[in-house]
Parts: sequence; structure tokens; C-alpha cells
Amino acid sequence: MSLKVEKNSKDLEMEEMEEQQAELKETESKAKEAQRRDEIWALKLEISQIAKDFQDEKANLVGQLKENLNNMEKEKKEFEDKQKESEKNELQLKDKINSLMNMKIAMQKAFKIKKENLDFQLEQKMTQNRSKEYRKIAEKREKMQKVLDRHTQFHDALAKINTKCEKKLAEITGQVEILKETVKEFQVKAQAIDLKKKDNGSQWFKRVFKWKKQSNRQWLEEYVKTLECNLSKKKVKEAHYTEVIDYLAKERITQRRQFEAGLIISIHKSQAIDKHAFSDLAILKANLIEIKDENARETDNIHRLLQKRAKLKKQFSEAKEKLYLQVKEETMKWKVINRKTQLLKKAEKMIKRPQKLPNYN
Repeated sequence: MSLKVEKNSKDLEMEEMEEQQAELKETESKAKEAQRRDEIWALKLEISQIAKDFQDEKANLVGQLKENLNNMEKEKKEFEDKQKESEKNELQLKDKINSLMNMKIAMQKAFKIKKENLDFQLEQKMTQNRSKEYRKIAEKREKMQKVLDRHTQFHDALAKINTKCEKKLAEITGQVEILKETVKEFQVKAQAIDLKKKDNGSQWFKRVFKWKKQSNRQWLEEYVKTLECNLSKKKVKEAHYTEVIDYLAKERITQRRQFEAGLIISIHKSQAIDKHAFSDLAILKANLIEIKDENARETDNIHRLLQKRAKLKKQFSEAKEKLYLQVKEETMKWKVINRKTQLLKKAEKMIKRPQKLPNYN
């Protein structure tokens, strides 16, 4: 019995649970239906709003299309008017072009007539001026010969100057050799005098040497001044020779340039004026090319001569300086030796004849 009661109680509980679940399902279904109704209502409202907006936009677009159509019609009318005006302008331009072409043809005809007249006048003037041009060409040839003669004179002058410089160098070298021989002789004499001095030297010899020292110094200073004057004079002469050579070289270059410019101008004029004198112009061109080659060779020779002259000038100046120094040294030695010999002679005489010497101290 107890088991049955328990089963019945359980069944009742199960039924109650089922009833509760059914009630919950009903409430949930009702809530869902209410939500669906609300959503459908909101969608209907949105659809109606979209329809209103669509109609408003449609009305606006229709108005804009009408305005655009009106504007297009206006633009079409303006374009047609402009097209008509452009057609009128094209017709006017065609008329102007035709008139200009007619004017051009007339001008060409008049130009041809004037050209023929001018050609005839030019031919007459060319025939008149041919003799003048030939005379000018002959005069220019004479000028060219004069320039060539001057060039030969300049070349001869340079050769003479070169020979003079070589002769001077030969003379200087001879003088140097003579001075070397004299120096050797002086050295031999000085050695002999030094030996005598060692044999016969004493205190009174020094006193006598001091007595003549001042006069020897004055004489040497005067001799050195004379040598310096001679050296300065020779330098002035060399500077004058260099200036003359530079002036001649510059004059030759200017004459050559003027001559070439004159020949080129005459050639161009003769080509423009006289067409029949082509052979003479070719000969002149060949002569001009030969003259240019000769001038280039001569300029090279002049540069070589100037370089040789510069080298000779350097050698000459070095030889002068060496000679000046050697002469100065040898004169000093020679004067000292002469004074020593004189003093030795006097000393020998004084030894033979004893006398009182002045006290110079």
C-alpha cells in the first residue's frame, strides 16, 4: 500500500510538473507573438517612411531633370548661333585668303621683274669692277712681297745678333782662360813669397804691412766700383738688344696677321663679285697656304733663336759673375803679393841700412 501511495504521489508530481511546463510554454509563445507583432508594426512604419522618402526624391529628380532639359535646350540654341557665326567668319577668312593669294602672286611677279633688273645692273657693275679688283690684287701681291722682304731682313738681323753673341762668348771664354793662367802664375809667386816670408819674417815686417794696408784697400774699392759700372753698362746693352728683338718679333707677328686678314677679305670679296676669276683665287689660296707654312717655319726658327739667345745670355751672365769674382779675388791676391814683394825689398834694404821705423801703433 505504501508503494502504491508513493507511486501515486510521484505521478501527481509529474503531472504538476508537466502542467507547469505547458503553462511556461504558453507564456513564452504569447511573448514571442507579441514581439513579432511589434517587429511587424515597426517594419510597416519603416516601409511607409521609405515610400514617402522615395516619392520626395522622385519629385526632386523630376524637377532637376526638367531644369537640365531647359538648360540643354538653351545651350543647343547658343551652340547653333555660334556655329552660324563661325561659318560666317570662315567665309570671310576664305575671301581674305583668296585676296592675299592674289596679292602674293602679284608681288612675286613684281619681285621677279625687279630681280631681273638688279641682276642685269649687277652684271654691269661686275664688269666695271673687275679691273679694279685685279688692280687691288696686284697691289696686295706687292704688299706681300714687301712683307716677305721685311721678314728676310728681320731674319738676317737675328742671325747677326746671334753671331755677335757667339763672338762675345768666345772672347769671354778666351779671357777666362787667360785669367786662369794668370791666377796659376800668381799662385806660384804667392807660394814663393810665402817661403821667403817664412825665412825672413819678423815683427817689423808686420808694421810695414800695416803702414800700406789702407792705401791698398782704397785702390781695391775703386777697382771694384769700375768693374760694377762696366757690368751694369753691359746689362743695359743686353736689355736694349732684347727689347729690339721683342719689338721686331711683335711687329712681324702683327704684319703677318694683317696680311692674312687682308688676303682673306680680298678672297671673299673676289668670290662674291667675280665668278670667272676662280683660277686666280685658287692660286692666291695656294700662295697664302705656302706663306702660312713659311711663316710657321720662320716663327719656329725665331723661337729657337730666342731660346738659344736666352741660354747664351744666361751663360754670358754666369761667366761675367764668375769673372768678376775671380778678378776680384785675384786682384786682392795680386795686390797683396805686390805689396809683400815691395815690403820685402824695402826690408832687405833696411837690413843693409838700419834705420828707425815710425811707430804707427
